[in-house]
Amino acid sequence: MLFNKLFAALFLANSAFAEGTAWNVGQAIKTTSGTVTGKPSKFHSDVSEYLGIRFGQSTAGANRFLPPKRYTSNGSVNATQFGAACPQSVAPGILGVIGTSAIAGPTSEDCLFINVWTKPQSGEKKKAVMLWIYGGAFVLGTSGFAVSDGANITANHDIVVVSFNYRVNLFGFPGAPGLVDQNPGLLDQRMAVEWTRDNIAAFGGDPERITLFGESAGSSSVDAYAYAWKDDPIVNAFIAQSGSALTTNLFKPAAKTTDQWYDAARKLGCTGTGPPTVECMRSKDVYTVQQAMPQGAGPGAANAINPPFRPTVDGKTVFGDIFARAKGGQFAKRPMLIGSNYNESTLFVNMLGLNKSAAVQLDEQFRCTAADSAKARLMAKVPIWRYLFANNAPGSTSGATHGDDVPFVFGDGQTGMSRVFQPLWAAFAKDPLNGLKESGWPGYNPAGKTLGRIGYHRAVSVDYVQPKVYDGVCPPSKV
Repeated sequence: MLFNKLFAALFLANSAFAEGTAWNVGQAIKTTSGTVTGKPSKFHSDVSEYLGIRFGQSTAGANRFLPPKRYTSNGSVNATQFGAACPQSVAPGILGVIGTSAIAGPTSEDCLFINVWTKPQSGEKKKAVMLWIYGGAFVLGTSGFAVSDGANITANHDIVVVSFNYRVNLFGFPGAPGLVDQNPGLLDQRMAVEWTRDNIAAFGGDPERITLFGESAGSSSVDAYAYAWKDDPIVNAFIAQSGSALTTNLFKPAAKTTDQWYDAARKLGCTGTGPPTVECMRSKDVYTVQQAMPQGAGPGAANAINPPFRPTVDGKTVFGDIFARAKGGQFAKRPMLIGSNYNESTLFVNMLGLNKSAAVQLDEQFRCTAADSAKARLMAKVPIWRYLFANNAPGSTSGATHGDDVPFVFGDGQTGMSRVFQPLWAAFAKDPLNGLKESGWPGYNPAGKTLGRIGYHRAVSVDYVQPKVYDGVCPPSKV
């Protein structure tokens, strides 16, 4: 009995969340990656940010093209700056739209880093967690994008925010014959979810309340994750912004990806087939491999929408019978919020010079696959909400285009459309079953006024309309 009392006293004395124990912003926290020390956020001095925590080993050398290997350490980590981004595939057509500053910073195959924003000194003792997957057409992207800094959500809504890097382009989705796993980039995402489950309690987060959310390729990843890990999703809810696992041609048949792999290999003098070609490609330096990849996009090209290296149908993380699986409810039965922007295509018109017909088809693709994904959840009796963002972005006359929602989700939460997006997203993450209902947003039903229309006529509000107002252009559903 005396031993038990002494043990309990020692545990409470050393617990960061013991009653009456002060939290020091950026204080040291023990994780599976080591004891990490952070710093105050530059936006909110009472928010602790922990940046560049390694969750996976380097993917260079013998680890190139392989599933991630977990990183563990008992050492100390100065978690005060973002880790290197994974190798990128960026063409002038993309840079002309997003700007060079968007992807500034070092890149490396040693890139599997995770970041956490938290404020344990106030609010709930076990906070809801929002885990972000960035977009970038599966060819580029980093958790270091300034637009996805999590401090505002943490400060405004008492939520722990997490983001991470995953491999993209040929490094994340090689499609190489002879590899057991064709989509290591998607496996990076899974490992980041597992790290969050195992460590987030130390940051004040609740591992039972993790919402996985993302935009564009990140959104498609979120939806694909629900199918790949349907029996053990770990996460408690999903938010999919402008992307679905049902998007036509998003995921490639193995044969088509194989052709791209061998094209790149031949450029590097790696002839032959099978494992010897993989070993040859591993022997090349990262810059040389990057130069051998078809560049992501250029005027008149379609690569920004359907990049050459993207997730491959493998029957494990990506499925060729995805519509049958959707119809059969073969996905994680977790609440979902899904939607799209009214003028998604404008970004790609500027990037690629798409004609009007192609632009209209692209808008319909984003909107209609969101409708199909919502229908699948409804059929499976999974709580589902759907939105359409119709607002013009600041300084824009094009309407809400692809990606315009992201700065409003992560924004200050006080001005413009951030006053709408951020509280709604936070309400859903905190209580996926009732949060949006309590905000006045009814669950999705095609027969009723349940499509949440955000920013209609630039109003800083959400109203509700019947989905058929916008879905009349959609082809017959395959779900």
